[in-house]
Amino acid sequence: MPRIISIDCGYRNLATSFGTIDHEKVVIKNSDVTDVLNGKKKKNNHQMVYKVLHHLKELVWNKWGIRENQDELVIICEKQCKGCNIPIGYGIFGLFHALFPRSDFIFMPPKAKFLGSGPTTASNLKQAAVQEVKTMLNHNHNVTLMPQVRRLFISLRKKDDISDTILQIQSFAYQNNYLTLTSGTSEKRENGEPHRGTTGTPGDLTFGSTADRVPDQQEEQLPPMFAARTRPARLEITGN
Repeated sequence: MPRIISIDCGYRNLATSFGTIDHEKVVIKNSDVTDVLNGKKKKNNHQMVYKVLHHLKELVWNKWGIRENQDELVIICEKQCKGCNIPIGYGIFGLFHALFPRSDFIFMPPKAKFLGSGPTTASNLKQAAVQEVKTMLNHNHNVTLMPQVRRLFISLRKKDDISDTILQIQSFAYQNNYLTLTSGTSEKRENGEPHRGTTGTPGDLTFGSTADRVPDQQEEQLPPMFAARTRPARLEITGN
């Protein structure tokens, strides 16, 4: 039974969801959205990243009690290309490989989370993500949100961050053939053109990677070690 931890980078609205896949069914068991600075002004990136990593460790390791076992564990983090979320993404990568060294880590491009979702013509992907999850609450028989997740989603004024984490789990399930794509899903997007990164072949773990995209001149590209799905070599530190 694959287990997925899904993260949407941020420090004002750091969103995390935990889901499982069993018998062609995705269950979102827990979700969390937190301002790790508690409304205070950010002092520097070092402090910000520390607060994010401390919160994630407490949430995943202590509150949710997730451990490595015989079931597959995958961590998905939305790929960041700009701003202060870049060091957050690097920090999350390191944290989760320290906590779960045998797990797989995926940096998922923002548009790739719509694989498996219904068609949309929305130009605003944040609004589109929220609408997808609202539809999911009542009409998606492949994805179930536990009552506490539903209550959290309904209570939030800003719903796009938690929506991203839920859709990333759904996308992973379709991409790896745990769920079956039906005709017409995730094909038509704005202006009738598919978004880059949303039409990869299910099971292709590198779909939507930087090799498939037209680089944005303002984007800071992640180094090769941060491929779509990666497990780093072990690092040994020796000294006197």
